[in-house]
Amino acid sequence: MQLRSPHDREILRLALPALGALAAEPLYVLGTRPSTNAVVVGSRASLARSRVTARGRLYVEAERVEAKLRYRSPAVPARVEPTARGFRLELAEPAYGVAAGQAAVLYDGDTVVGYGLITASH
Repeated sequence: MQLRSPHDREILRLALPALGALAAEPLYVLGTRPSTNAVVVGSRASLARSRVTARGRLYVEAERVEAKLRYRSPAVPARVEPTARGFRLELAEPAYGVAAGQAAVLYDGDTVVGYGLITASH
């Protein structure tokens, strides 16, 4: 669903309660497209991310870590791969609500082994 004008957004604001009642599951904002003035919505499953790229550094070499991607979310087991400007994570289970600009803190037990700002997630 794309909203291209303020009028479209007003229609969505008024229609969301009805859409929620008609949709099989709740709708979530997946992203925005400022160039076309569009808001993209979809199911919760569409928010799932299994790969994350971050700009930052690893303080020690690590192959497997616990990645904390949101302050109030539990850490997720991940395989970590160093890159020239940070690292890439392959998550053992999907994470939800991961967005560019958020922190990714990597742990080995209680020890912080890396930190970066998320630049992309897929």
